[in-house]
Amino acid sequence: MSQIIKKLLMKYLILNNKFIRHNLNGLFATSIHYLFLVLFIEHFEFNYIAIANALASSLGITSSFIGNLLFVFPNTSGELKKRIFKFYLLYFLIFLTNVTFMFIWSDLANLNYHLGFLIIVALSSLITFFVNKRFIFV
Repeated sequence: MSQIIKKLLMKYLILNNKFIRHNLNGLFATSIHYLFLVLFIEHFEFNYIAIANALASSLGITSSFIGNLLFVFPNTSGELKKRIFKFYLLYFLIFLTNVTFMFIWSDLANLNYHLGFLIIVALSSLITFFVNKRFIFV
């Protein structure tokens, strides 16, 4: 019986922590991004990784907004149009950073795009949580 209580308590604590929910949502959105990145490069044979990354990133960003709205910050107030605008502005800046980094890392330096992807995602995750929490989903 104590194991069941412990599991429920852990689930309750984890799901009530916005930072953890943000990271779970981020993992899902990143999975969407990465899935399409690999699909575009490996199956559709895009010549430029940066272009494949740009398209895949836009799909990940859209799934991230939906997850933030419904799962991470579900009880936020404010006009939805303003939140959408702020969110996409933030993610457009993150997107530009991501695409530029991947272009330099993979296309120019010819380094492994998997590692580059992990580096830029880790940095982006920290930035987006704090901006989302303080300025978008308040």
